[in-house]
Amino acid sequence: MRITVETSVAAPIDQVWRAYTTPADIVTWNAASDDWHTTKATVDLREGGAFSSRMEAKDGSVGFDFAGTYTKVVAHERIEYAFGGRKAEITFTPGPNGILVRVVFDAEPTHAVEQQRSGWQAILDNFARHVEAKQKGPSEMTASSGSDRELVVAREFAAPARVVFDAWTKPELFKQWWTPKSFGVSLRSCDMDVRAGGHYRLEFSHAASGQAMTFFGRYLEVTPHTRLVWTNDEGGGALTTVTFEERGGATLLTMRDLYPSREALDEAIASGGTCGAGEQFNQLDELIAALGARTGRS
Repeated sequence: MRITVETSVAAPIDQVWRAYTTPADIVTWNAASDDWHTTKATVDLREGGAFSSRMEAKDGSVGFDFAGTYTKVVAHERIEYAFGGRKAEITFTPGPNGILVRVVFDAEPTHAVEQQRSGWQAILDNFARHVEAKQKGPSEMTASSGSDRELVVAREFAAPARVVFDAWTKPELFKQWWTPKSFGVSLRSCDMDVRAGGHYRLEFSHAASGQAMTFFGRYLEVTPHTRLVWTNDEGGGALTTVTFEERGGATLLTMRDLYPSREALDEAIASGGTCGAGEQFNQLDELIAALGARTGRS
């Protein structure tokens, strides 16, 4: 049995095609629910070339590789591939509402047909939202609730991904922007071993309190210039994922904090622990501008 899902994407065909076939884009949109994500993707876009996406539950409990081989590639028009004894075809057709992306795939016998259809449709809907969001090109921070226990903020920075990534991973840069100045808090020490399995420890102080505040955790994933995932281990905090999506010399940064429960998210919001992102990102923007001036980059 074959199953069909489709969506219309309000964007030019070159952008739709690029987002569907570029690993940096795929890891952003390729998930059927908020509890899952794609941690790594590889693409060899040619007939006989291989592809693979590592899909995992965000809590790390389970994961699998979705992999196969391209059997036909017609740029901006059609992709066909084989995977696990099954086949799929994707077509890209200009229409009145943008590019109609249609996916037809062989069903598998383990799960109900409707369950398979809804899962593939959810992924395709995520893809459409991802491409259309890139079209808007926000320069100010946006905030939203990814799910009932996830907080998502995003902002575009006028610098390549490597520059923005360095500001998140080099202690001498991180210390210059991470603490919102209006909070009256100083970052006394910053220890960061930025590698998968490495740990970080941040120690803050406030003039009105003699007691230091310590935040610590471990890095679960470090993909240079593309993606960071770390835990916030003090008091069972959120799982933080930051992605760096470069486009035309600028970088769209998206930070997702996934809390263990809705109650934990509500508590973080009530305590004011989530209200500093706007100021943090403004300070990061200032640092990036200063770095550009130092290197003579316009």
